Formats: sequence, structure tokens, C-alpha cells
Amino acid sequence: PKQPAKADAEGVKRRALEAFEYLLPPPGKPTPALLLAAQSGSVEAMKVLLEAGADPKAKADDGLTLALAAARGGNLVALKFALERDPDIHARAQEGRSIMHMVVENRTSTEYEPMITYLADKGAQLNVVDERRVSPGSFVNRVGPENLRVFYIQLLKDRAVDTKKSPE
Repeated sequence: PKQPAKADAEGVKRRALEAFEYLLPPPGKPTPALLLAAQSGSVEAMKVLLEAGADPKAKADDGLTLALAAARGGNLVALKFALERDPDIHARAQEGRSIMHMVVENRTSTEYEPMITYLADKGAQLNVVDERRVSPGSFVNRVGPENLRVFYIQLLKDRAVDTKKSPE
């Protein structure tokens, strides 16, 4: 009886890993150091790397840009700094994930509300869908913390976003 339980537990673990596999970057060349600094939220490291000649327009193999990396990192100051150097707010990463997807997928950030508001004010789309047809709002609704769900739904209402129709 113990062996099937172990196999079941391993199967559950494997399925859980497979469910989030699309969030991992594809194998290939290493992610540029500038993007790693942005993702870690270190403005000082980004400044040093830029002064040393790092390209603010560099992309990782998965399409990650400086702004997307900073959004994924969950730090508003780093995001603003990154967007000053890489202003493409509509860039897409792996699986077509947008800058809003990057913010809401970060489970550890305490700054998602000001980040989402800042990005929406700059023109980032709140109801954009990725290649899996998942919007940031639907992602938050399924797996986000309650306070983020409430905030995002209210923001959609406040901005009169038609959630039945995704932007082109």
C-alpha cells in the first residue's frame, strides 16, 4: 500500500511542476546580467552595468526585456528605472506574457498595487491575453492572493475595461 501512495505523491509533484513549466525560460544562452539585476530589483546594479556598457535593449532567449524583468522582480523603483531605459511597455516574453502578467505572477512582491497602477497609467493593457489565452486578471482570479484579486477587479471596473473583449 505504501508504494502506490509514493507514486501518487510523485505524480502530483510532477504534474504541479509541469503546470508551471511555461514560466521557466527556455534552455539557451544565459540571461544578460542587466536583466538579472532588474529582476532582483537592484537599481544600483543596473546603474553599474549600464555604465559598464550593458545594452538596455538586450533581450533574453525567452523575450524577456529590461522592463519585463523589472516587472517580474516586483520592485516599483526598479520598474520605473527600467522603463526610462527600455520604454516598450507592450513587449512580450515567453508564451506572450505581458508586463502585467509579469507583475501579477510575482508571488512575493508587496508592491503589486502601485506597480499595476503605474503601468496602467502608462498605457499597459489590463486585459491583454497571452498565448494560452490567459489574462493577468484571470491569472489573479485563479491563483492570486485575495487582496490582489479584489484590487485588480476594482481597477478593471474603475477603468471601464471590457473584460469580455481582449485588446488586439
